[in-house]
Amino acid sequence: MIGQVWLRPSAGWLVVFGLVLTGCTPEPRYEGQTASAWRARLKSRTLDDRWRAAEALGHLVPADAESVRALAEATRDPETAVRFHAVQALGRLGPAAAPAAPELRERAEKDPTYNTRDLAAKILARLGEGPARDGAGATGRGK
Repeated sequence: MIGQVWLRPSAGWLVVFGLVLTGCTPEPRYEGQTASAWRARLKSRTLDDRWRAAEALGHLVPADAESVRALAEATRDPETAVRFHAVQALGRLGPAAAPAAPELRERAEKDPTYNTRDLAAKILARLGEGPARDGAGATGRGK
């Protein structure tokens, strides 16, 4: 018939159509792994896994609330590299990281390493949360 186009739905189109109808989107991936896989690696016993996971989550934009919570928790890791990469990842996420402001403030005020304190204070300022409250935070050499 002229003027009519018949489309034969394939399985792929049906899946996409189903996802659109239900409001679901495929889970974001970075370096072939899903956000949930990277969040699981944040709990690894291996230092390399944890800091790489923190770094990877900062590349998954738009960030989901679970990833922001996981990164906020990772800012309390006993290892400096994990804390630094978690703070850095939150900074990459921009305004989506706002729920992690309390953890960022804690890092800005109390982290034992200057680089992590400084970065956390800068991210807080970008989020409109201001500098560390006690004035020691990013510029203080003590604590």
